[in-house]
Amino acid sequence: MIGAFGAMSSFMSFSAVMLVFVLVTGVVWALDKWLLAGKREPGAEPNHFVDYSRGFFPVILVVFLLRSFVAEPFQIPSSSMRPGLVVGDFILVNKFTYGLRVPVLNTVFLPVSKVEHGDVVVFNFPPNPKVNYIKRVIGLA
Repeated sequence: MIGAFGAMSSFMSFSAVMLVFVLVTGVVWALDKWLLAGKREPGAEPNHFVDYSRGFFPVILVVFLLRSFVAEPFQIPSSSMRPGLVVGDFILVNKFTYGLRVPVLNTVFLPVSKVEHGDVVVFNFPPNPKVNYIKRVIGLA
């Protein structure tokens, strides 16, 4: 599973990979709960894939929900935020500040507040969306 996670993350965003893992483990968990468990002999153990999926599904679901709607960690990539934040510092971004977003599409479906002067924002660099920029807002439209 770890190898598949690494391979998929080179082609997709981390949120998309997490969503795929939530869906796959959730489907396996649901199939086992409602179909496969009744067909197994009493006392028989499920195979390893089903057992791992049943164990990982709640954990992956909670992590996905927390990262999508509550908070997400980022690492400062450059020295542009000095002196307060230096290269390598970790920040925890409040995902709810400007509104709730659809996890993979990143579109706001419930706006909460607007960006203000002095806010530190994280956004994807338009030419390369895999690169996250962390900047302080100095001008508004």
